[in-house]
Amino acid sequence: MTAFGLYAGTETIDFTRLRGHQLFLITGPTGSGKTSILDAITFALYGEASGDLRKGKGLRSDYADPACRTEVSLTFQSRGRTYRVTRAPEQEAPKKRGQGTTSVKAAGSLVEMQDGGREKVLAGTSAAATQVMEELLGFKADQFRQLMVLPQGEFLRFLMLKTDERRKILETLFRTERFGRLEKRLDEKARELKAAHDAKTQERQTTLANAGVASPEELAARIASGTKELAAAEAEAGKAKDGSQKAARQLADGQALAGLFAQLERRQEERAGLLKQEQDMLALKETLQKVETAQGLHEVYTQALTAWKEKKRRDTAVPPAEKALEDAGNEWTRRAREAAQGTTEILESQQETLTKQLAGLTVASHTVLNLAGQLRDGTPCPVCGATVHPHPATQSAEQKAALEKKVQELETAIQKVKACKKALQDARNRVELTTAALQKAKQDAADADTRFAAELERYKAALEQSPFASQEEFLTYHDMVPAKGEMQRRWDRYNAARNALEGALKQLQEQTAGKTHPGSAELQHLREAADAAARNLADWNGRVGEK
Repeated sequence: MTAFGLYAGTETIDFTRLRGHQLFLITGPTGSGKTSILDAITFALYGEASGDLRKGKGLRSDYADPACRTEVSLTFQSRGRTYRVTRAPEQEAPKKRGQGTTSVKAAGSLVEMQDGGREKVLAGTSAAATQVMEELLGFKADQFRQLMVLPQGEFLRFLMLKTDERRKILETLFRTERFGRLEKRLDEKARELKAAHDAKTQERQTTLANAGVASPEELAARIASGTKELAAAEAEAGKAKDGSQKAARQLADGQALAGLFAQLERRQEERAGLLKQEQDMLALKETLQKVETAQGLHEVYTQALTAWKEKKRRDTAVPPAEKALEDAGNEWTRRAREAAQGTTEILESQQETLTKQLAGLTVASHTVLNLAGQLRDGTPCPVCGATVHPHPATQSAEQKAALEKKVQELETAIQKVKACKKALQDARNRVELTTAALQKAKQDAADADTRFAAELERYKAALEQSPFASQEEFLTYHDMVPAKGEMQRRWDRYNAARNALEGALKQLQEQTAGKTHPGSAELQHLREAADAAARNLADWNGRVGEK
């Protein structure tokens, strides 16, 4: 014990020194700490003091150093095992920094001491330690105080408890609850046996009353006298059962055979219906085969048709090309006539002449004016050598306008020559282009003719090897290819129905071979015989029941 109760320091009490003495005295004057020892033991086990007056913080010693922590550690044995429980109550402790104190929560732990100094932790908190302790000792804190401690002044309280309360405490102390459970089970078993005895007694009385006898002996005599009658009735009932079963089997066999003949008749009617469809179905099969053949020729036919369409398209392209070439030739002829002689060389000569004339006029005009401007009296003229120049060359407004008009006319003529030349060249280019286009169109038409001829020969060869007498017949079945799936399904349904029907007919014929169709009169006779046998069986079963 450390700082606990009246003990300011650490006190250790070794109870093993009593050496097995279970009766001993803790004695001392009032206030010497006797109750603190009991409080420390109870607190270590349950976290509570031995009395109701000391709780929580009140367990700390008032004389202990503030830095000394209040703590109790108890080492004890229970059922051959050794445990150590350690607890510390909630208490105030000096702050690690600054002045004053801080509240420290309660703590606790419980370990089992094992061989080799090893410890097994059973609980790490105060509450968990209390729960485990109650399981180990079989007591709660209040029961432990009443049974084991009995603090001062509380013994009279135990004696004044009610009988049920003292019984619960003493049963817990001496573990007598197993005897109570045994007593309870014995009482329940006795009640069950009595109830079973009463039920059997009532059953016996009911049985005797139903038999119309007064005692079991009289009932036994009646049973003995009726045993022979019962045996005879059971024998007759057995014969009646055999007869009823035989009649029922004969009726079932007859009905089954009649059913087989009825099925045979229905199947035969169904076969007659299928026979009516046979010619149509055979025609459908033949059509389906020809459609499949036509489908096999689809590729070569399609290629020939495509080649024919391409040939037709290429042939159609030749006349427009010829017309385009004719139009281009006419345009070139017209442009040639507009160029005077209709040749490019003449247009080029006219253009060259006009260009030279324009250049000459312009140069001459500028030269004369430049010379006139340079003439000075006394200076010889570069042209005539005269030193006097009474009338130097000048250019009047009329002359200038006439010159400009002439220049404009020459330029206009040159532009017309150029335009005519360009138009003639364009017409010639169009003639060349349309000629090339016509040649290509004719070559494409020829190539298309060649391809069509080859594809046509392939198609004709394939058609000759097919069962079709003509192209019209082939095309008739070729047009049926989209409906081939539905035709195949119709044929498959018919063929499956026919095969299933033939199989059923064969089985029914085997089942009825060598047998005669039971008529309605025979079936009625079997039915009446079965009904009579069943009534006879019911009658004998009733007699057996009575016995």
